[in-house]
Amino acid sequence: MLRRPYLALTGTVAFLRLLPKSSTDKDIDIFERTGQRSAN
Repeated sequence: MLRRPYLALTGTVAFLRLLPKSSTDKDIDIFERTGQRSAN
């Protein structure tokens, strides 16, 4: 009986872990692009 709530909880935790990572990757990507523009 605990299997479904456990899977839902772990899935939510995994999803929340991906959110900050993806937003940080976007910030790094934007930073690299602006850095390339200023370097040129």
